[in-house]
Parts: sequence; C-alpha cells; structure tokens
Amino acid sequence: MTNTLTLNEPYLDSEGRANLRTFTNDKDRDPPPIFVGRENVIEKIRQDVQERRSDDGGKSSYTRVIFGAPGSGKTSLLDELKKRLDGKTLNEKRIDHSVVAVELDGSDLSNEETAAQKMIAAYEGRTWDPRKEKTFTIKIAAKPANVGGELEYTSKKKGLKEQNQDFGSVWGAVLQNTKIDTQKSVFLLLIDESQSIDGSLGDSAGRNEIAMNLNVGTASTGGLKIVPVFAGLSNTPAVLANRGVSRYRGEAIPMGSLTSDETKDLVTNWMQHETFGFKGLFLEKDIGEVAQKVSVASECWPVHTYTYLSELGKAILSCDSNDDLVIDLDEVLDRGHDRRVAYYVSRLRVADIEDYADVVRDVAFDSTDGNVTRKDLFDRAKNDYQLSDEDTREWHRRAIRAGILEYASNENESDLKFPIPSLYTYLHCGRNQDKFKSAMRSLLKRRRRPSGGSPDAWGL
Repeated sequence: MTNTLTLNEPYLDSEGRANLRTFTNDKDRDPPPIFVGRENVIEKIRQDVQERRSDDGGKSSYTRVIFGAPGSGKTSLLDELKKRLDGKTLNEKRIDHSVVAVELDGSDLSNEETAAQKMIAAYEGRTWDPRKEKTFTIKIAAKPANVGGELEYTSKKKGLKEQNQDFGSVWGAVLQNTKIDTQKSVFLLLIDESQSIDGSLGDSAGRNEIAMNLNVGTASTGGLKIVPVFAGLSNTPAVLANRGVSRYRGEAIPMGSLTSDETKDLVTNWMQHETFGFKGLFLEKDIGEVAQKVSVASECWPVHTYTYLSELGKAILSCDSNDDLVIDLDEVLDRGHDRRVAYYVSRLRVADIEDYADVVRDVAFDSTDGNVTRKDLFDRAKNDYQLSDEDTREWHRRAIRAGILEYASNENESDLKFPIPSLYTYLHCGRNQDKFKSAMRSLLKRRRRPSGGSPDAWGL
C-alpha cells in the first residue's frame, strides 16, 4: 500500500511558496526556520552570561565547549544562542549593550584584525563586511601580548584609533573604538569550526594567544567581560588543549541526535509554519504520521531531518492545482535516501583521506555491529593497500577531524565508531545504493537504527 499525504487545497500562497523554495534550495539556505531541543545547553550558557555580567573582574573561566559530528546542529545552536541572548538593535543601531553576541569561526582567532573588527561591528549592531571594513595594520612586540607587548595601530584609512596597552591587541582595539561599559556589558563569542584554530598567532608551543586569553579572564582582556562558546567537530577538545584552552566550565558538551519527540516536534512545527503558508494545508492526523516517518527515517539526526523535509517541500511545491493534491511519501523518502548517499559521498570527499577511504569501507564491511578498532584499520592499510604508517596516521587523523570516525570513549583511542547515523550502513553496503535504500526502508518498518543490530537483520 502506498503511503500518501493529501493536501486540503491547492498550495497557492505566493509568499509562502517563495519562502519554501528558498528553504529547499541547498545553495541558498538561511539558518533553519525551526529550532527544537538543546534547551539544557542554552540555559547553561544563559547562566554563564548572567554570572559574567555580575562578576567583579575575577579570573574564573566561563568558557563552554560543544562538539559533535557534522550535521549534529552545532551551527544552528550558535544561531539560536545569538537570537535569544543578544542585546537589542534598532535600525542597525544597538540600543542595548548588556549582551553583544559575536559570530566567529576558528580561523578568526588566528587573525587579530578580523577578530577585533567583528567584535566592533557586532557592538555597533551591524553585519561585518570585510569589503567595507576600515583596515588597519598591527605591530606587536615579540613577547606575548598579555604580559606587556607594545602594540601600535596604524590606520590605512579612517580606521581604528592608535592605542598602547599592556593587554592583547584585540581587546585594546575594541576598547579604544567603542564606548562599551566593561562593568555592565558582556561579549558572547560564538566560535564555530573551532577545530580550525591554529597556532600561528601564539608561542613556540603552538598555543593561540587569543583563544588562550579567552580562557583566563578579564585580567588578560583589558577588563572586557567575555563568555566564549567554542563549537566544533569531535576533536575540538583536543585542539583547544593544544592551543592553550584546557580549563572550561564542566565537561565538554557532546552534540548527538535529537530525541524522537524533539524531531517529531520539529517536523510538526515545520508543517504548520506560517512562513511557508502551511496553515490549514494538512490534516492534524497526517502531520502526526509524517512526523513519525521522518523522525524514524532521519534517525533524529538534524541534517538528515532537514534533508527529508527539503524533499517533502519540493513535493508540496508541485501541488498547485485541484488535480494534484496527493504526495507519494514513499517517493519523498526514497529521494531523501538518495541524498543521504550523496551526503556520505561528499563527507568522504571533504575528509580528503585518499586510499584510506577504501580501508575504512573494507573494515566497515567486515564489521557486524558498526564498531571498528584502530588496529584493524592500520593492519588493513598496511597489508591490503601497502600504505605507509606515516600516511595512514595522517589520513586517520583527517577521518576523525571530518567526523567519519570517532573515538568510542574519551579515554580510549583504540576503539572507534561512526558518529553520523547510518554512515556505517552506507559503508557496509559497499557503494550499493539499492542495498542502502533497502536498509532505510527496513528502518521505517522496524523503527530502529540499522547500526543497532547485525547487518543480516537488515537484509545486507
């Protein structure tokens, strides 16, 4: 029996259709219009901000670290934090400086000019545009900035004011070029792609001075109150430790799948979203059934959930007359499965692990539960592919950085797993797309993860 979704009427809302078309366009997607879950993380960071505002200038750390595999929703979480916690702006002018949320990426912490300019732009309530920003050069003494390096700013245009302070150039530039009240205001630094922080701006040990100062407190930031939130891939805690950020509040927070209820809430809210003009378009019982199917098919992984919603959106856009109000959900789900395959192919390509990708596939094919060991991987690389130990180690590190593999525990680097749902299933299928789609269909019938049992149970 075919699974279908019937619209109550033709989908003719022109503004809603335009918004939905933007959502389904992968090359032009804004942050997801619906956000669910992660409330415990948001509340922790909200408390950090409140405590930092009342801090008397001590050195206690307010740093948070969030890590997870690609597609787990780290960037969406940072976007949501900015929406909820940032101070107010009016007509591109900030009218409330209590909390200034600044979006950075890891590479910005290796560039003093960019970091300072983005903080100043956020304070002023405008979007940072590198083509329009005032530019400046920095001369810095050899010794670390936070212990007395002399700084000199020379403006190429009408730019940043010259300053000479005994704290880092980033903080000096912000203080000299804003009217911020350091007692009442907090900079919430939302740092994405934190695994990309390098040690080019640091000492001989490779510690990054900007990141390191964030972790110490106001004594090293010229009195600025800062709450840094580092988000990145699974190796982010190790990268931060190497860059001098080893002390932060609580344990690093892992990002995994949403719960089933959270995913169903996301789908339900999406199917009722006013931005898309969906009000009254679907029966309530049909919304519940679709939410259940998508939560199972996506295995509650955020990026996969939006993949299936994107395909559903494309099908809804085709319903523009009384003669075409029925959507074949099996076709929608199959297209979602196809895009899952394309996603895994892309992840392997982005990882840039060359011949090691075949090693990972072979070991996954032999695995019966999705768990692999470092020894099995390295033995296969050497014996079957004649890869050198040096190349194997480098490609293995890249696979972990890219989220292809992940340590099964923080204490043990010998046992590994595949953190992205059903990536193991895809690799185990040996590039056979029909077998992968068959496994996904079985997933919908059995309502459990393919990696949760032996491959034989999934017809592989």
